[in-house]
Amino acid sequence: MDHLNYIVYMKYGVHTGEPVESILERKNNEFQNAGRVFWGYGGSLCHPINQIQPFAKRAQNATENIYLVMSKTNSGNNGEPRTSQKYSIDKENWKEMPKGIQVLGSKHAVVCDKIELCKFDLDLNLYEIGVGPSTGWILGDYIGNRVDKACAIKAIKKNPEKKIEISLIAKLLPPYAVFISY
Repeated sequence: MDHLNYIVYMKYGVHTGEPVESILERKNNEFQNAGRVFWGYGGSLCHPINQIQPFAKRAQNATENIYLVMSKTNSGNNGEPRTSQKYSIDKENWKEMPKGIQVLGSKHAVVCDKIELCKFDLDLNLYEIGVGPSTGWILGDYIGNRVDKACAIKAIKKNPEKKIEISLIAKLLPPYAVFISY
């Protein structure tokens, strides 16, 4: 996967009690109906304004695409499956959710093209954090315990391998990440 120079890495699993297979079917329908997907996520990492949008600008300046790469985890979120009503790029100006797009119980979403099933090993130690206070940290050292997502750039330095299986991939699309309202 030589083209994966700029990535947003995330773990995924059961969300609001919805099994992965059902989420993927719903997201495939989103792409069919709206030509893009809003993949919901929570937490403070990969903040739309402070991390993903500046990271996207950096990738654009380098004429690179950004890929969402995801590895499956067994942990799950069984929170309330609230249905999104609006989204915002800047958390000030809100728009109705695009027809055919639905985010359940997440406070943010990355915007991407079709989510593809895949199976390859990604060496986390070939990447370093590309934005925010942890810029320059090796991705393999950064991910762990409660840290489950990051914006990363392929690094020049070579570190011992730390591979993880990637099973979902998609190319991010403008506006790259948004806030969700219910």
